[in-house]
Amino acid sequence: MKCPPTVAYKEGEDGIVIYFALADAKGELTTDNGIANIEVKKTLSNYIDGEYRSEDFDLFKTQIEVKSEYFKNASVGVGNFQHEMLILPIGRITYSQFKEQVESGNSGKVEVTFNSSATGRTIHGSAQINF
Repeated sequence: MKCPPTVAYKEGEDGIVIYFALADAKGELTTDNGIANIEVKKTLSNYIDGEYRSEDFDLFKTQIEVKSEYFKNASVGVGNFQHEMLILPIGRITYSQFKEQVESGNSGKVEVTFNSSATGRTIHGSAQINF
């Protein structure tokens, strides 16, 4: 099993929406039971002493129980990229839930680690985000 897309996008002025999908060995979207760990991080980049350096700072962490019945068929994307997909919606997370404030234009990433109850495997997915 693999975690193909983890998707995070800005929604409104004060939050982000997160969802992810699981795929079997053939690449077919599927469901599973397990635990998902969700982390939102802010990335700060600096040019110091002739080197470009990036560092991630934890903004938000949560752990959720996942059951097969939580997965939903949903229409994702817009315009010519709109399509149906089997996803696990994490939902909307507001910036007020973050450990520290983010400013418009800050960038970061969302990381999802899924631990399958059925197989014992751990899979990872991530997505870049602009706040």
